[in-house]
Amino acid sequence: MTDNLFAAASVGTHSLAAVADAPVVRDRRRRGQHVELVGTISGFDLLESTVTIRDVQDGRRRHAELTIVLVAGATITVDGQRRALSTLPSGAKAIVTGTLDGALLTSREFHALTLKG
Repeated sequence: MTDNLFAAASVGTHSLAAVADAPVVRDRRRRGQHVELVGTISGFDLLESTVTIRDVQDGRRRHAELTIVLVAGATITVDGQRRALSTLPSGAKAIVTGTLDGALLTSREFHALTLKG
């Protein structure tokens, strides 16, 4: 759904009105919707079982940064090989699916690609 922006202002006894040409796009996703994200690994926390990714794209929106909460027993891979959370390389590309709630994603799978040529 899109809406146009409408702005109105009063100057003295005259009213000014303007309609912006750019539509406003409303995100219709509901809280807890399943999404797939792509981003860049910027860090992780072993105690909290979280990974922070930046420059995130999810097909609809871009996020500067998101935190991924990995559930117990989550599958973590680097270049297709199963790895521990502590071995995730900073700066690698990440592909992750899970349930998004604001800036927090809960996931059972986390895949990193180092893109070595």
